[in-house]
Amino acid sequence: MNKMILVSLILLITIPKVAQKSSERDNLINLLKQFDKAIAKKDSVTLQKILTDDFTGTIPNGESFKKNLFIQYHCNPHGKTRDIKDEPAKNWDIKISEGCAIINRVVTYLYKTNEVKVKRLDICLKIKGKWFIVSGQATEVL
Repeated sequence: MNKMILVSLILLITIPKVAQKSSERDNLINLLKQFDKAIAKKDSVTLQKILTDDFTGTIPNGESFKKNLFIQYHCNPHGKTRDIKDEPAKNWDIKISEGCAIINRVVTYLYKTNEVKVKRLDICLKIKGKWFIVSGQATEVL
């Protein structure tokens, strides 16, 4: 009888944490899909909202930009990116701890004449209950 009570208590403690991690994972996936769409659509308003003020982004050639220059770079009407493949997030490696998340994923950018696959490493912080992107780095997969 005592074992059943102990197992029940363990389940009561661990199930909410698993559900919370799953919910946080979904929130992060939605945030990064929103980021991807904003890049593809050259949506500077959305990027302003979801990137922290001290955001730093690194593009595949190794060049890094602070938030405003990053947005200008990606929202340039003559930019190469015309769309991003909507790929499932099931293969994303998402690590969440104490309001910080590290996401390692692959994204395929569709350019006017070709497509480029990049490995992205995104860092997100939870600020006042909401997730924001604080840093992102893209490395071309050859």
